Amino acid sequence: MRAAIYCRVSTKGQKEDGSSLESQKETCLKLANEQGYDVPHIFEEDWTGASLDRPKLNDVRRLIRERGIGALICHATDRLARNPIHIAIIAEECDKKGIELIFVTEPLDNSPEGQLIRYVKGYSAQMEREKIIDRTMRGRKSRALSGKLPTGGLNLYGYVYDQTTGKRRVNEYEASVIRKMFNWLVNDRVSCNEICRRLMANYIPAPKAGTHWGRTTVGRILRNPAYYGETYANKILCVEPRNGTTENKRYKKTRRELRPKEDWIELPDATPPIISKELFDYAQQQLESNQAMAPRIQKHKYLLRGLVWCKWCGRRYHGEPEHGYRYYRCSGRNKLLSPITCRNQRLQADYLEELVWGKVKEVLLNPELLVVELERMRQSNTQAQHLEDEVRLNQERLEALDEAETKLTRLYAYAGGDLDKTVKELKRIKAEREKTEEETSRLEKRIQEAKQVELNEAGIKYFCELARQNIENFTFDEKRLALEALQTKVWVDSMTITIEGLIPVLDSEKLAQQS
Repeated sequence: MRAAIYCRVSTKGQKEDGSSLESQKETCLKLANEQGYDVPHIFEEDWTGASLDRPKLNDVRRLIRERGIGALICHATDRLARNPIHIAIIAEECDKKGIELIFVTEPLDNSPEGQLIRYVKGYSAQMEREKIIDRTMRGRKSRALSGKLPTGGLNLYGYVYDQTTGKRRVNEYEASVIRKMFNWLVNDRVSCNEICRRLMANYIPAPKAGTHWGRTTVGRILRNPAYYGETYANKILCVEPRNGTTENKRYKKTRRELRPKEDWIELPDATPPIISKELFDYAQQQLESNQAMAPRIQKHKYLLRGLVWCKWCGRRYHGEPEHGYRYYRCSGRNKLLSPITCRNQRLQADYLEELVWGKVKEVLLNPELLVVELERMRQSNTQAQHLEDEVRLNQERLEALDEAETKLTRLYAYAGGDLDKTVKELKRIKAEREKTEEETSRLEKRIQEAKQVELNEAGIKYFCELARQNIENFTFDEKRLALEALQTKVWVDSMTITIEGLIPVLDSEKLAQQS
């Protein structure tokens, strides 16, 4: 019979060391040979056990669904998952397909006892993970309070991390490049784009290998106070992104926020200065001046600034003057600043703005179309306050369920009781939690939709009334505000222009020939 082996570690260090993965594989193979299994599939990965969405585990679950194996062998329950619910999900998937789930370090069957063992061990593993996180954070903070960098210096360009002292020391070659960049900015008063061009023209290696320097990289260096010796720890907090796009991601908390300044920990002498504080301050003033005096801001206005996107490469179009004319051009066409050049065409600003504003004007002059759409959206969403009350009640239910689950598990672990009733109650709590979480997610989505409708409705009605009175004399700012109220977004490809928004304005328009 065919079997699959799944091995997991939580860190890249364990994976590179190989000992943990290798020892898991050896024990699993030994058990498979003893029980007469043929093992054509061995899956190894370094991934957090708190997430059920793991690349290799997804492959294992696909084999289970397709009945491609007769057994799944793991070293221990916490190698399969830390969360007891996740272990139960995989066990249930195996049961449905008649696949045996085997753990090397402890026997596990599908009896009520086995179900409770899975739950209790998974619960313990999850608690241990929380303790590890807490210990790690306390260790980093303690290290910072002792004056050492808590994360190895983060490979800051211009420095080398000294493991002995826990501080940075200067890389003289890279430091000379940084001094050039600051001097070019302050003395020559050039832009970040020009600094990129000079660095690449001199074939100076970029921080991450190669000779391609990006405008963002240059700007980050020029704004980093570490280069004049100011260093803080406990400055950044990682959180989940607001848009919630964390599917198929190894780490969920990918957005970085600044902590309150009183939580920062100053590390004196952790980073030796490369430039003076005075030069750094002059550089910040010059960066602000560059932004305020940029030609596109000083001489030209672009009605669709930030609203035009390229369908080919997904980048944003930006305004760019040339020979006295205004154009919209895909930022991916810049060969020096973009490693992959987009070949989507540029557009005359007058032509594109006239086309888009003409279609928006048609909608503003026919408010009955907007009234119907707004009424439909209002009917599909109740008031946000009512929905928020329901969300709060659901959150209280979830807290109560968590507390009941913990008490029930501890009660059985320490005092014993009716096993069948305990397992049955745990299943009921699990089902109720899943239902409540699903309902909460749905309510939160409706709250966002309701708030967005309320936010835009007043602005849309205002511009409809203003359009009826005097749309031909709209100022640039009034046009811009109207476009934003309708959440206008323009997509450009080689043949068509597509306009989208909160209220559908236009599906597509054939692109005229551009000179």
